[in-house]
Amino acid sequence: MPDTEFRDRSNQPAQADEIPPDAPLVDDLLPEDLNLTCPSCEADLVADEMFASHRVCGSCHRHFSIPARERLALLIDPDTFEEITLDRSTMVASSDVSGQRPAGRLTDHRELAVIEDAVVAGTARIGGTETVVVVLDDHLVGTMLGALMAEKIVLAFEHGLAWRLPVVVTCAGGGLRATPGPLAPVQAIRLAASAAQLRLAGVPLVSILTHPTEGAIYAAIPAHSDVIMAEPGVRLARPARARGEDRAASWSNEEDALNSGWIDAVVDRARLRSTVGGLLDQLGN
Repeated sequence: MPDTEFRDRSNQPAQADEIPPDAPLVDDLLPEDLNLTCPSCEADLVADEMFASHRVCGSCHRHFSIPARERLALLIDPDTFEEITLDRSTMVASSDVSGQRPAGRLTDHRELAVIEDAVVAGTARIGGTETVVVVLDDHLVGTMLGALMAEKIVLAFEHGLAWRLPVVVTCAGGGLRATPGPLAPVQAIRLAASAAQLRLAGVPLVSILTHPTEGAIYAAIPAHSDVIMAEPGVRLARPARARGEDRAASWSNEEDALNSGWIDAVVDRARLRSTVGGLLDQLGN
């Protein structure tokens, strides 16, 4: 079998002529048949226990992208998650107001299911502390939050405010260029207002930045948070640059952001649960 590298190719689907007709399925392959190597240090990932459990290279600690629900499982205490979902009628009505596509057409497609996977929200325990948890999936969120995705985050914020539960958001996505829909500016204001209500009520809002977190995503949530953590290797960018500011002067990695005071800590993925749990325990006391 030819050598392969472990790379994120989710946005580069294989063409039919690239796949040999007799190629074995991944599920049929044995570990010894695979040759997964880290793109950063070329270490073998097949027998790497840290990669198997956390999708982190045990040699160079490169953090690979993982889906939202897998990330959620690594953050919360096992068997404590109760999901918060949007009412289907609310989602259809919101999409109809946007004018981007008829509501009837939306219900016939898979957009509703995609939104539920792009923003996973619910209540769970982290280190024994009851918490509202929101996890964004960078493969589905894209360059900015859509109106319905933001609506789900606002709902989670309101749940934390009503029950006075700390809110932890794992952020991902964003970019320097995006074309927002007509409801995006309104939802950005609602997110900022919800975060302000949490602060006035003394309810902590903690953001965890994953690769990448840029532009509109940073401005929508982390910029309003009380505590901001980041995984190693995260690519970051300020939501806006001052007029005439040199592009090279903007920080682009977690170390620069930490030294500039834009984030509070850089925490390895394997230590996130214990670190966030300890922080929530201190804030609760």
